[in-house]
Amino acid sequence: MKQFPKPLWPRKPTRWAGLLLLAFGLSACRPTPLTCLEESAATAVPENLSIIVSVDGSGSMAGYANARNSRYQASITALSVSLQNQVVPHDSLEYWRIGVDEAGQNASQRLSDSQFLAAQQSRFYDCSSDQFPCVTSPLIQFLEVGAVAEDQAVLRVLVTDLEPDGLALGRLSGQISRQLSENPGYEAALVGIRSEFEGRVFPNVPGSFEPFPYSTANQPVDEAGRPFFMLLVGPSQAVRQLIDGFSSLETATADTFRVSKFGLGTTTTTTLTPTFSSADATCTSQVYALNRGWASRISPADGQADQWVLLRSCGRDAGATLTFESQLIPGLAVGELPVSGLTAAEGSSAALNITEVISDGERIRLQARLTATGVHAQRLNLRPEVLDLLQWQDWNLQGMGQSGNQIQNLLLFVGGLRQAVMATGEAAPAARFCIAYQR
Repeated sequence: MKQFPKPLWPRKPTRWAGLLLLAFGLSACRPTPLTCLEESAATAVPENLSIIVSVDGSGSMAGYANARNSRYQASITALSVSLQNQVVPHDSLEYWRIGVDEAGQNASQRLSDSQFLAAQQSRFYDCSSDQFPCVTSPLIQFLEVGAVAEDQAVLRVLVTDLEPDGLALGRLSGQISRQLSENPGYEAALVGIRSEFEGRVFPNVPGSFEPFPYSTANQPVDEAGRPFFMLLVGPSQAVRQLIDGFSSLETATADTFRVSKFGLGTTTTTTLTPTFSSADATCTSQVYALNRGWASRISPADGQADQWVLLRSCGRDAGATLTFESQLIPGLAVGELPVSGLTAAEGSSAALNITEVISDGERIRLQARLTATGVHAQRLNLRPEVLDLLQWQDWNLQGMGQSGNQIQNLLLFVGGLRQAVMATGEAAPAARFCIAYQR
């Protein structure tokens, strides 16, 4: 008798169909992952980190050191102590005084630990000491000094008043943006601190005004203090640890301490606090996953549950106002931000009606209403240049006037650096709010 091969399927079709349905059901119930931030290029301080700290040795810095017990002097001490105590773990640490002499020759000099602490004294700047000769400071030197191996990570810190001419600041912006594009996982930060001051203020636009004396004596330093700056470039986590150390100082308030960060991708992006609040919502609750049909769910991708807020709501809450907050942001100014400063990230549905965006000096808070029915996932980006304006507009001196508590063309420098970074790649949003809901 002729033999036929056995069939490749079970003889009972109903049983086979059941297996297919079970397999389909198991795969369909697997949640679709929601991604908020892409993975950053680096999450830890590199083991072979070198730190190079430079101080602007020009005469315009003397006023910070002339004032007794100034915040500038305290910051020099705090920087020295924190680095010596390995607050930012590192293999090597160098201090430098940067500048060029009257002949235009490079006069940058390596400093010992004790010489760096002399930056608290006026002799470091005012040409009264042979140890520290007269210099003007091309700030770009802070990216050039020090011996660094080709494969070594480096955190560079510059202490300055940002008073060179606009051309020098433009070159500096270009070099910093190149550093970020060539070193994935690097970021830059501008840290501003208001300090006591007793000295002369010089223009960074030649001829825009005559140098004039300025004193914060008998004035409230939180408002009248003259800002100085630390410019940081290096691995993201190292930059953040140093900023966190300064933000914890007692004098670091929204009036006296400001920070802007510059990076590519999502290196410097802040996310939201994974919760919400509302005074008038009656049927909106936070959930871990949302259903899209009988066999489809969406939930945050692995490791991103703290970057999303997922809500389930009903028709009664169509007009309710919901409030979402960012994580803590060091060096944040107080004020209102334009709603137009928020944009939907690519692939994001525009389903939230944003009614207000404000900063309380610690977090960015947005208020919104749920306007569409169905299931929606939205990623809202706060444009960094919008936050820059809030951060620095009251510290900025535009044009030809004289002002001791403002820095001439500060916003021009910040904006130029922001544009230079954006020209090299996709700039990191200042904050990203990732919200999904079902109504």
